[in-house]
Amino acid sequence: MWQQSLSQPFTGTRRIALHNNNVVGFADYGPAKDDDAPRAHQLYGLYILAAHHGTGLAYQLIDHILGPEPSYLEVFKDNPAPYGSTPDTDSCPTTNSP
Repeated sequence: MWQQSLSQPFTGTRRIALHNNNVVGFADYGPAKDDDAPRAHQLYGLYILAAHHGTGLAYQLIDHILGPEPSYLEVFKDNPAPYGSTPDTDSCPTTNSP
């Protein structure tokens, strides 16, 4: 499904993670899409292949894509990744905290 999404035109900022010339993750970012958005900018999507979970790749993508403005991310209720993994924060510092 996400391969099809990556092939579509996109007007925001997109970063793609490669491993051995294969796409293993991506992040999409841009102006908030919701009228009642809590911030002016939004991380639209963040996806990492399961084989690369826990490697810090998501944090690297976030560090490379977010601008200096506070941003937000909507997380689907049934998405286990944000709740089931805790990165090594010493090696993967987060940035752009509101």
